[in-house]
Amino acid sequence: MPWTVELSEVEVFDAERRREIVEHLFALREWWTLRGGFHTLGCACYLDGKSRAGLDERVPPSNELLLDYFGRSLEDVRSFVASAVGLEASWRADLPLPGFHIFGANALAVGETTVIPHFDMQFYSAGYGHIESDAVLSLTIPVLMPEGGASLDYWPIDFDGFNELRTRGAVSTVDEVQRLYPMSQVWYEDGRPCMQRGLPLHRIGPSRSVRPDDYRITLQCHAVRDGDRWIVYW
Repeated sequence: MPWTVELSEVEVFDAERRREIVEHLFALREWWTLRGGFHTLGCACYLDGKSRAGLDERVPPSNELLLDYFGRSLEDVRSFVASAVGLEASWRADLPLPGFHIFGANALAVGETTVIPHFDMQFYSAGYGHIESDAVLSLTIPVLMPEGGASLDYWPIDFDGFNELRTRGAVSTVDEVQRLYPMSQVWYEDGRPCMQRGLPLHRIGPSRSVRPDDYRITLQCHAVRDGDRWIVYW
């Protein structure tokens, strides 16, 4: 199978580190960026990389802020990726460092969600063009979860499979693809990375329940193989 979705046995962020991250995040609330119904801390290719100019302007101050407040945690993420892929993993100065998704209670779905799934194609915005499916991965590390937990929905098909169906005329949109296959779920566990290798079809999943003061906070990043190393970015 050219793709996998798995929850790591490694706890990259222990309870003390997660408390530290959350404390810093809320101290930096003025730097959160509203993205529709949720916030981010940090520049992201999929949100800010529609033009190279957008990244060039936003990346330097974003990366500086993230390194100042989360440098040790980012280094732990880089080390985890290197261990997972068996090669050197590093940053690229012109690309965003891993950052945070921050969902308040009013932005969280309970029981099920109707969000349209997607493939993680950020590597195009990162300037990598066509990449083989075994040369990309995406990582989500839960930092603070709502009372009823949080999940990832995914389907047993990747971007290449979608393109094959589209070429055959079987489907024309991702929305049509999700109706052809059974959905699976991964339920996050605090501090343990959920890693997608390749380009599976997926979306943010629901919670079982949500309290008014709940948050869903995750560290997000991607990695792409670049020669004999992997570049970690968001």
